[in-house]
This record gives sequence, C-alpha cells and structure tokens, in this order.
Amino acid sequence: MRKLVLAFFLLLPLAVFAQEHAAPAEPDKVPYDPGKWYTGVHMSVYWFSYRSPDLNSLTPEPIPSSLGGGGFNVWAGYRLTRHVDVRAGLFFHSDRYSFFNSKPVQLNDTTWASRRGSTGNRPFYLPLEIRLTPFGSHRRIQPYLLLGFGTQISRVYETSFRYRQARTEEVPGQPGRWGMVVSDLEIERKGFLVTFGAHVGTGLQVRVYRRLGLSLDFAFGRNLSRHGSVTVNGNFGLTYDLAGN
Repeated sequence: MRKLVLAFFLLLPLAVFAQEHAAPAEPDKVPYDPGKWYTGVHMSVYWFSYRSPDLNSLTPEPIPSSLGGGGFNVWAGYRLTRHVDVRAGLFFHSDRYSFFNSKPVQLNDTTWASRRGSTGNRPFYLPLEIRLTPFGSHRRIQPYLLLGFGTQISRVYETSFRYRQARTEEVPGQPGRWGMVVSDLEIERKGFLVTFGAHVGTGLQVRVYRRLGLSLDFAFGRNLSRHGSVTVNGNFGLTYDLAGN
C-alpha cells in the first residue's frame, strides 16, 4: 500500500505537466445562421403563351401569340422558417411583342381594314413566390421547390390600317417579294395589358463565400389570362443572406 501511495505522488507532477501542455480542444463548430432576410440580383426570363385564334374567327380583338422578356431582376426574400420563405422580384425592359392580327373586315368592294396590336416601352414583370427548402436554409447546398404567381404589365399600342387586297407592289429591299399596298395607317395607345400566371418549379442554391450564394431555378405553369395557355420562367444569379440578430 505504501508503495502505491508513493508511486501516486511521484507520478502526479508528470500528470499535471502533461495536462498543462496538452493540445487545446477544438471549439464547437458554430452552425450557419442565414438570418431572416436575403436579397439578390438575377438574370431572369419569362414567357406567357396564348391560344391564338384563326384569322377567320369571330374574335373581335387582337390576341397575343405570346409575351415574354428577359433582364436583370432584383429580388428580396424573407424566411418564415428554415424550410419556408417568401420572395418577390421586379424587373422591366424595353422590348416590344406583336399581337396576333384581328379578323380582316371588308369596308367596300376594294378596301379592307385590319388591326394589329403590340406591347412595349418598359413592360414590368413582378413574380411572387413561396420557396420550400426541405433540408434547411442553413446548409451550404440547398435544393428547393417553388410555388409562385407572376404578373406582367405593359402598355398596348394598336395599329389600324386599310389596304386593297387586289393591289400589290414589290417590297422595298426584297426583290421578287410582293406585298399589299397600305393606303392608311394609324397607331394609337390603347391602355395597358395585365397578364397573370401561376407556376411550380425547382432550383438549387449553393453558398460559395460567406453569405454569398449562387442560385439557379426553372418553373412552368398556367397563363391565367383570357385565351392563355402556358407560362415559363427561370432565374440565375447571386443571393446574399443578411446577418441574423
């Protein structure tokens, strides 16, 4: 027994020395906190298609064949939980999109009239979406699902023209091609066109540096407007997580 006690006291200084010079323990890894708010700048595209009637149908107004656009879209989002957030975007551009021609109307024995519409001059596109992240927004790699609603707003112009079906002339700059001669042409602003669509989609976001991430998503759905068919949209760009509290 005395030998055991003596050995204990002889080894005690060695144990204290080893404890003092041992490698420090690694601190616990702090989980990533994405915060409640995030923002982003994406390259976005959208497209609304329509069921265009035949030229000989009785539809009185011009119907678009399709409406679409692309540009830089500014996003803002708010996380309700780690798995559910809502986000909204806004962008505009300056393209114009032709409508389908209306039914030609015969004015007299030689003259016909028709109308054609177009949209343009900075149409707006406003998407509102719910994003579902099954594995949580705190992870570096985040696959997600989208449920959304999009609105497109643009100014409408209507072109009215009169022509004679029996009279044609060679199209300038296109030898050998002949077209009708327009005797009267008028362009008029006709207010605004508002197009609605609902969509579902999927995407992937990867955090590449601190709070900065890359995201890519694609969605398709239904054009809810009159004579509407399908709608498609996509986004690719940068997303930045604001710091948590």
